[in-house]
Amino acid sequence: FPLPPRSSQLSLFREKSKTSTRTRYETGNQMNQFISRVVNYVANEVLIKGLANSKTFQRFALRTDHHVQQYKQKGQHHVNETLDELHKTATETMYKAQAEAQASGYVRGSAAAGGRVEGGGAPPKAPLRGFSGFVSAFGKEIRKDLGLGR
Repeated sequence: FPLPPRSSQLSLFREKSKTSTRTRYETGNQMNQFISRVVNYVANEVLIKGLANSKTFQRFALRTDHHVQQYKQKGQHHVNETLDELHKTATETMYKAQAEAQASGYVRGSAAAGGRVEGGGAPPKAPLRGFSGFVSAFGKEIRKDLGLGR
């Protein structure tokens, strides 16, 4: 039986195997790059130039472009119509809300006539939070139900 290799022999063997693996990997990588370049060249010459010179492909490309442009215009027209409808609906809703607010007495007078909105036109305050907010809101509801206060 042969004697087991010494640790120095093992480390030398490992270094050689790493080097040969790197060399094989680099050679394989260079081969892959070369094949990739050849395939790209062939595809460029045959497919792209062949299609560019083909009358059938040119007609297909023009028709496709024409259809795409039509769909873009239809889509833009549809979006514009939708935005117009949305604007119209929002405007109608705003005027209805103003009319309801005036009818309910929330607005004392029209802004055009120099009237003011209750609270001086400031944005409404957020209600109190927690238990104190609950008690305050509950008290306001009771006063409204009993007709006490505003």
